[in-house]
Amino acid sequence: MNPNTSKLSSLLKRKDLLYILVFGLLAAVVWIGLGVYFSLRKNTLTPNVKQQILSLSPIINTQALEDLKKRRIFSVDELASFTVTQEVEEVGKNGNGGGGGAAKNNPSPTPTPSPTPTAGQTATGSGTTQ
Repeated sequence: MNPNTSKLSSLLKRKDLLYILVFGLLAAVVWIGLGVYFSLRKNTLTPNVKQQILSLSPIINTQALEDLKKRRIFSVDELASFTVTQEVEEVGKNGNGGGGGAAKNNPSPTPTPSPTPTAGQTATGSGTTQ
């Protein structure tokens, strides 16, 4: 082979390699650019989260706070004297479950309490901890 021909073929190989490298670099830049663009455009927040992250008004409604302070707080004795509480206690004492006397003739079965989980059991009852 002629030395000039080998130099020429070597130069052509380098030129082909240069084209491949430039095209690969360009493809990588476009790929990364499109990935960043679409990830920035993608909205991952649900409408509930969007509503929750809205900033609060810096103005405090003092009238609402005063209304809360003016609310009456009932004691246990006052709560026991309400009509609703008395009716529930009377129904419980009579033994009828609100059925108008039908419960005396047909008593409903007493529900059996479910067993409480032990310290080693989880909420699913598997008994294994991780």
